[in-house]
Amino acid sequence: RSHVYVADNRLIQGKGLTAISVHDQLFIDKLLTLRMDLPAKLLTDRVAALNFLAGFIDGDGTYTEKNSIDISVGKSSIFKDLIPALLSVGAGYRVYNNRHYYQVEFRNQMVLEELSSLCQRVKIINLPKRKYGDKLVFASSLRDINTGYLKQKARRNNLVSLNFLSDQEIIDKKLSMNRIRKSELPSRESTVYNFTVAKYHNYIVFSDYYTPLLVHNCAHGAGRKMSRTEAKRRFNKSDMVLQTQGVECRKDKGVIDEIPGAYKSIDAVMENQNDLVEVVHTLKQVLCVKG
Repeated sequence: RSHVYVADNRLIQGKGLTAISVHDQLFIDKLLTLRMDLPAKLLTDRVAALNFLAGFIDGDGTYTEKNSIDISVGKSSIFKDLIPALLSVGAGYRVYNNRHYYQVEFRNQMVLEELSSLCQRVKIINLPKRKYGDKLVFASSLRDINTGYLKQKARRNNLVSLNFLSDQEIIDKKLSMNRIRKSELPSRESTVYNFTVAKYHNYIVFSDYYTPLLVHNCAHGAGRKMSRTEAKRRFNKSDMVLQTQGVECRKDKGVIDEIPGAYKSIDAVMENQNDLVEVVHTLKQVLCVKG
């Protein structure tokens, strides 16, 4: 049965809901298994993510006058499924915490166009003119900076809108970057987990508003290319003296395991992570104190 009511001087007509009871245990078990793996399924299946979003929007969403989708979410367990779906389709989103529920907002022309044919209750019309929404990237991170405008932006380390870029210049249309202009200490104590991530220790964390943050770190040093035992076997005191010319340090056999030849080339390491850091100054070692 359809329902008609007035809100903010607007006549709103909603479609009726149908309650379905399922007594097939095999079907129920299959559904529960799918429910447990839903985030992973949504992240890897864009079509499934679009249909999931369409159902979510029809149930708890609206299409606003700002040409954006607003979704109200009360249960965090359901909310955690919504975020992978948004990430899967490449829709940049904002999350607001309104007391007892979250408000999710996103505006992306390509995604809205796809959702307009899937949503039944919510009518998505008058799509926004901005093709990629509000996505910004650092100009210095682009593949090919070939215009004066971009060169100026890169020199000042400014953000630039995707609307000004061609497909050849964009690294990843799903990626957006934002500066952190202000941070605050938490008002209460909370548990902090320290964990190790392979290679460059880059990882994604979720903030209190379920907004994913890609944490970039670079190598803290060149790193060894052989064990200390191997270094002692391969090198001798003469090698140590030769490789540490111009540096005031111990050169006896007791520190052979720290010989420069036992470590990777710092220049090669920095070149391999040039997408993470920018070399500003190169230091020359003149003194080394071995404790």
